[in-house]
Amino acid sequence: MDQLNRREFLTAAGITGAAALGAAALPDLWLPESAHAGTTPSPKKFIIGHSRNDNPIRAFLIGNRDAKNRYLVMGQMHGDEPAGSYVVLNKLLKADPIPNVALWLIPTMNPDGRRRGTRTNARGVDLNRNFPSKTWVKQGKGTRYWSGPRPASEPETRAIVRFFSRIQPRTIISMHQPLASVDFSGGDKDVTRWLSRHLGLPKSHIHVSGGGTMTSWFNPTFPKKTAVTVELPSSTDPDYRARVADVLVQHAKHRRK
Repeated sequence: MDQLNRREFLTAAGITGAAALGAAALPDLWLPESAHAGTTPSPKKFIIGHSRNDNPIRAFLIGNRDAKNRYLVMGQMHGDEPAGSYVVLNKLLKADPIPNVALWLIPTMNPDGRRRGTRTNARGVDLNRNFPSKTWVKQGKGTRYWSGPRPASEPETRAIVRFFSRIQPRTIISMHQPLASVDFSGGDKDVTRWLSRHLGLPKSHIHVSGGGTMTSWFNPTFPKKTAVTVELPSSTDPDYRARVADVLVQHAKHRRK
């Protein structure tokens, strides 16, 4: 798996080759973590991969996974940016099902960094420089922005690539800190405008040297879908995080149209 390079992740049609990652990995995507108990949890909980230190990466589903409208919120990519994970864990996981929407929630794709309080994963890789986009550049070893030795070198990145390629959400909201803005990096500009207006955050275009970001991979790969970055302020309180969660639920309803 570590030997996969960018070419193997990208097909001629521009779609990630999830099958190339190993067909055996895909069935687990749909196995609820608590399936052995014989119950159907609400929200449903899935293990979609494991970190470099073998900690599970979990996804939660509220609603019917076969719903045409798939909306995904990723709370955390960098372990020292916790506010988005609190939005997911403390608020969004309590949301009511939305008719005709599959609401997918990933509290963190970087459980090792979350435990350590570090931007990077346990190997020291900035996961938001490690996606197999055409703009990926090897850079920054030994810094907070190390891209890794090659595209999708990290198990966390590969898990998210597999998962996003499988479910292909119409909308992805990836939460970060601390720049307090909504970043446009491709896809539907109306998503950025709507979120900026309702969250009370300015629109921006955050320049990232070297590429390899999730949005720089997802948006060109799935041109009819949209992934945006929502940068929350450096400091948030429970009331603010509850407001963010409410806005995202309203946006998921809005995107059904």
